Amino acid sequence: MTIGAIVSEVGLRLVANLLEVAPSLVLAYAVTGLASEFIPAASLAWLGKGSSFVRALKGMAIAAPMPLCSCSAVPLFQRLSAVPRGGTAAFAFLLAGPELGLDSVLISFPLLGAPMTVLRIAAAMVVAVLVALILGRAVGDAAPVPTGRRAIPIATPIAPPMRDRMRRAFHFGFEESLGHTLPWVFAGLLVSALVAPTPAAATVASWPTPLQVLALAALGMPTYICASAATPLVATLLAGGVSPGAGIAFLIAGPATNLTTFALVARRYGRPAARLFTASVLLTTVGVAWAADSAARWRGVEAPLASSAAAESASVWELVAVVLLGIALSRLIIRRGWRHLVAELRAPFAMKPHADERYRPET
Repeated sequence: MTIGAIVSEVGLRLVANLLEVAPSLVLAYAVTGLASEFIPAASLAWLGKGSSFVRALKGMAIAAPMPLCSCSAVPLFQRLSAVPRGGTAAFAFLLAGPELGLDSVLISFPLLGAPMTVLRIAAAMVVAVLVALILGRAVGDAAPVPTGRRAIPIATPIAPPMRDRMRRAFHFGFEESLGHTLPWVFAGLLVSALVAPTPAAATVASWPTPLQVLALAALGMPTYICASAATPLVATLLAGGVSPGAGIAFLIAGPATNLTTFALVARRYGRPAARLFTASVLLTTVGVAWAADSAARWRGVEAPLASSAAAESASVWELVAVVLLGIALSRLIIRRGWRHLVAELRAPFAMKPHADERYRPET
């Protein structure tokens, strides 16, 4: 195959994958914006009540509607960990936030299929709860030493008029949320388009399933990749024969853990807790992924993958969704410039976690 043919194939795959995920992304950003504005906020004290298991479920539940990468989950993790007996909830949130956000869940349905998406969600929930219980017991569920910064609010206490609330919802969904996640989505789509024509997937698929799971879990842990960006890459690997369990291992370990989260846990609870956090995530991810792989093979689960032909048979809704994303992205670039998008991709490697405007500290 010539270089021109490879470039053409990669381009067609990129366009096809973008068309496939665009409707889910538009829906995710819209729902995220509305949820951020209209779901009432309550005192965080309730997170420290109940058994350890209940507290872990609470921390995981508040992560579900938020489209967070691991670095943007950091400010809220710090806030939750300061709640009395809130350590378990905080660790569950830290793991579940990057994996169970609306954008990553909705983008999974067209790329991975409903059965694989259900397995992904279930596996992420189990890992988040198990690791939270382990770390909550290890650190005694005690609040870390205060940093001197004031509490970070999770919502505005006084509701403005409806028109202003809708404007705020649109801003949060299609500017803040889109600005933090769309660059990584494009990066994931590009990588998946590049990987597809190469024998990389076939090479990994030739390994025994336990080795695949362990390798992709170990590969994902130190790597920064958001859940939405990891999804198209995993879909490509699955289509190339990689086991479902290995795909799930990467989907959990990649978005939830990296050097940034390790450094955060070390600063808040000490290096022994950080090492325990890393080991717990790796072991639970591998175990859950093996179980998920057995379930997937028993049920005959297979992930669909958009082909280059999909670009020629795009639906009206897919085209409209791409146009809407293009308008929102153009508006963001005009308002903030290209540096905002570049900074988003560089933030994890600078080891300086960022936060949405909604989560800035009070002054």
